[in-house]
Amino acid sequence: MQPAEGIFFIHHAICRDAQAIEALALAAESSASLEALAARLTFFARVVKLHTDGEEAGLYPDIEARAPHVGAPYLMDHVAEIALHGELLATIAAAAKAQGGARADLLAKVRRHAIALTEHTIAHVRKENELIVPLLVKLFTPPEQGAQVGRMLAKFPPADMQRVLPWIVNLLTNDERLTYLSLMQRLTPPDRLPGVVAWIRAGVSDEVWRGITTGVPGLA
Repeated sequence: MQPAEGIFFIHHAICRDAQAIEALALAAESSASLEALAARLTFFARVVKLHTDGEEAGLYPDIEARAPHVGAPYLMDHVAEIALHGELLATIAAAAKAQGGARADLLAKVRRHAIALTEHTIAHVRKENELIVPLLVKLFTPPEQGAQVGRMLAKFPPADMQRVLPWIVNLLTNDERLTYLSLMQRLTPPDRLPGVVAWIRAGVSDEVWRGITTGVPGLA
């Protein structure tokens, strides 16, 4: 697996969390459930924004230099994502305050917005997975890809990375976790790896951690 292909794993997590948020939106009715939905969406929007900022800093300028105009539609998608997150959060907040028929109308709007967000997210990620990542592998050497990934990750402050890494791991299948963490073990500077591993360990269950350490010798 080449460094650029590591993007698949955060993409898997983003799509699965979008689907989970949609399911919460479809079921949400009480103020408490709307508050929980808003909290989950706020974190999701933060992760997606950091990720897309990383792509725009680490990937798309390099792509533009070697394959001009390829990246423009994806950058437009990133702008649309931010708008969708904001619209859904605003609608959730309005629904939580409304009563009676107005609340029912706003709950229906929450559900429509959540479905739209999922459909947009999955379509965008699929295009990046099937078109952009293979292009990166074709156009750039593994060391060049590693530098691109490094610039992407630099957009994540440590406090965010401490939450995002276990979030990704928890949303992966066990086989995906093993591949992801094997790649991480290979690419992370040795002096930083113990801290990264500690963040993941703190945010996953004992069962998940046993599966990881059994499948990735030496990680613990």
